Amino acid sequence: MKNLILALCVTLGWQAQAQITTTVACDVMALSVNISDTNLIDLYHPGHYLTSPGEYNRIDWVITDMQGNLIAQDVLIDESRFDFQPNIALTDTLNVSAHLTNDSAFYEGNPVNCLIQDQLYWKEDYYPT
Repeated sequence: MKNLILALCVTLGWQAQAQITTTVACDVMALSVNISDTNLIDLYHPGHYLTSPGEYNRIDWVITDMQGNLIAQDVLIDESRFDFQPNIALTDTLNVSAHLTNDSAFYEGNPVNCLIQDQLYWKEDYYPT
């Protein structure tokens, strides 16, 4: 009976330890952006591949203009890219907010909860031919 209880405790201990996963610190996560010639903006959040298990990654995206008007928003589960086409002038600045949460991944004993806030602005530049 003692051996059975010991085996059960060891097995449960291994399973509990296997459920704890890690990620990196929030301050090392930064957004990437690509803009196409069709005014399509593609934002990428690295938390998807840096945080495991990925199927529990939730990223709440909110894009606003400088007056606080909502331009785009979405909630993505198990995804890293957010694409949208803003209907604004290219001279306007966009505020980007991406909030990554994952209750199944931990960093320093706490569930993952990372907020990234940034701005997109346009700058014309000319390249020599």
